[in-house]
Amino acid sequence: MNQFSVSEFTTYHLSIEEEIDLFLRMGITGIDIAERKLSLDLEIARVQIEKVLAAGLIVTGFIPRVHALLPDSLNPQILDLKVREEAFRNSLSFVGSIWPKNPPVVLTITGAANNLDYKSAMEHIEGAYVRLAKCAQDFGITIVFEPLNPIMMNTDTVICTWSNSVKLASKIGADNFKLVFDTWHIWDEYEIYSQFINTLDLVGTVHVSDWLNPGPRSFADRGIPGEGEVDWVTLAKTLKTSNYQGPIVLEIFSSDEFPDSLWQRSPSEVIEISREFLENTFGLMK
Repeated sequence: MNQFSVSEFTTYHLSIEEEIDLFLRMGITGIDIAERKLSLDLEIARVQIEKVLAAGLIVTGFIPRVHALLPDSLNPQILDLKVREEAFRNSLSFVGSIWPKNPPVVLTITGAANNLDYKSAMEHIEGAYVRLAKCAQDFGITIVFEPLNPIMMNTDTVICTWSNSVKLASKIGADNFKLVFDTWHIWDEYEIYSQFINTLDLVGTVHVSDWLNPGPRSFADRGIPGEGEVDWVTLAKTLKTSNYQGPIVLEIFSSDEFPDSLWQRSPSEVIEISREFLENTFGLMK
């Protein structure tokens, strides 16, 4: 049975307290925490997390405030790569302090090469991930790396395919370095579901949203599952065949600039439509 979970990016405009209330009313038991929604004061942030846990919610993932090792669209102003790595390391320490046992996975992306050439960018992230995986291991944490769609190559990533992510994981060579299978980012990669089955041991979590037809207006223009181009039937068969038991996380980025923004719709409506579709497609979830 898979854990159905909702990313805080889906409920972007809600406070943590509002999310707790909504999730309890809807019977949702899983949440991916976005650190940028927590207080910068670590003690207050700790209290916020404790409220989530006290409500009985299971934290299925943690997205650091700075989760890219190179500059990205969420933190473009931080250009010092040492500062970025240290920020990620601090997030690992925070997670480790909250969860001395069974911590959630911690998500990461590369960021964009910008002024670095591809070779230099890859050398940097490979070295940094080796160091960070060792740091995470001390806390019992698994880092999960997410390849992003090619439309984000100039802003957020140097790795855009599942196959190249597998190569990265092989170079890192750490048991606690795994991958994020995100439908929006890699839905149309060649033989992606065959790749999924053959690399199941590397899958740390699954994110779901849909790719709108004829295409997104930005990276923050994603669809409710079932309303776009993703081959959900094949994905469902693949998950069943592979016996994937991890979380299925609803992660829908949107933008208030769009007149039909999903962030402007009722969060409960967006979640319920998504959950009903996923339940009907994938089967029983908790």
